[in-house]
Amino acid sequence: MDRRIDGVTADVGRSVDEVRAVMRAAGYADASYRIVLPSSPSPIPRGAEDRHPQSDWTRLDTGGRPFWNRDPDWARDALVPQRANRLGAVARPSRPPPPSAAATPRARTGRARTSRRLPHPETAVRTPHP
Repeated sequence: MDRRIDGVTADVGRSVDEVRAVMRAAGYADASYRIVLPSSPSPIPRGAEDRHPQSDWTRLDTGGRPFWNRDPDWARDALVPQRANRLGAVARPSRPPPPSAAATPRARTGRARTSRRLPHPETAVRTPHP
């Protein structure tokens, strides 16, 4: 399981690095925005909190959940926090921005400077979709 989490975390890290590169290229300083990666709550309650007891097959037959108490306890108390902590570490900036990013107008003022103007919606040329 740890290898799979490591692999997914590395994939998410590469995506976050790409987002940061695009933001820097657009003139944003790393400190001017925050990346939020949502995690998720445990999909099942802890074993003792389940409405069907572990003592017999009621949990499976009636509740439809094939878990012994230790399985949801592990998922909720170990797996979900581990995933959330790893995503949090990926989202935090780990290195300072390159010097060129700090010298851009956006980094100093918080506003982008651009010479490109978008056309007014009424004058824009519309192309039909195929």
